[in-house]
Amino acid sequence: MIRLLVFDMDGTILQPDDSLNEETKDAIIACEKMGIKVILASGRSFNRLMPYGKALRLDEFGGLFIEVNGTAIFDFKTHDRKIIDRLTKEECIDMWNFYLDYDVELQVYFDTGIYYYIPDALLPIKEKERKDRGLGADFPIIGGPWTWLTDNRAGYPDQKRIYDTDGLELEFYNKFNASGDPDLIESLMEPTRQRYASNYEIARSCPRMVELTPKHITKGETLRSFMKDNGYKRNEVMVFGDGENDIDMFKSSDHSFAMENASEDIKKEARYIAPKNTDNGVAKMLHKFILDK
Repeated sequence: MIRLLVFDMDGTILQPDDSLNEETKDAIIACEKMGIKVILASGRSFNRLMPYGKALRLDEFGGLFIEVNGTAIFDFKTHDRKIIDRLTKEECIDMWNFYLDYDVELQVYFDTGIYYYIPDALLPIKEKERKDRGLGADFPIIGGPWTWLTDNRAGYPDQKRIYDTDGLELEFYNKFNASGDPDLIESLMEPTRQRYASNYEIARSCPRMVELTPKHITKGETLRSFMKDNGYKRNEVMVFGDGENDIDMFKSSDHSFAMENASEDIKKEARYIAPKNTDNGVAKMLHKFILDK
């Protein structure tokens, strides 16, 4: 019997516009009403996840967040938050200097905000998208998982564009992102692994981003620790995801689902393939395996 559901966010339960549609929301809440606990496991921090947690009634049913690829776990009902590890300022400076040789956007995340750097080569591309999408001049210039411009101020209100590492004002950070054209990010994966794989977790959470977090801190590791502490067995857990940072979670469950919109390499790591996120894949699988049985 399934007792725990674990969902990635972007590309899994969310639509491309960051929305949580009614069919998916209703299916997840129906599972919660059956006594099944829900965990939202994301590269986002608790502040960014909070609106989705409220929409899914995690406070009422006692759900949790696995944040920033496993670096923290947040109990939505009690608001207890356990920080497992973070990057130091010195580590982020080293990553900054490495990626500065490429025309990629640099993003350094903390709980409530982002310090970001945009190379001059990307500015015309961003302005073209602003014009093509009819966005106002006040729309943020920071890049997102699917587009050159995204507005994530609701989750990260403290956003500051900086031009060198002197702008990094804090001593600890949740993660470091390099963001840009998908083909360029693909070409950077091997040099990134060569330089950082020994000391950091590296995940391409979506085609436009590579994320670096502390070593041995993953969604899967944090999930397994929670399962051990709370008595969940592999066959009682169902996991959904679409990114590289979800593969380790797949290894924690006998019921792992990769979304159809995931890459072929990621789909090979899951037991099942769910329809695309844009085709309500999560809701359909919850009905097939739980709600309609």
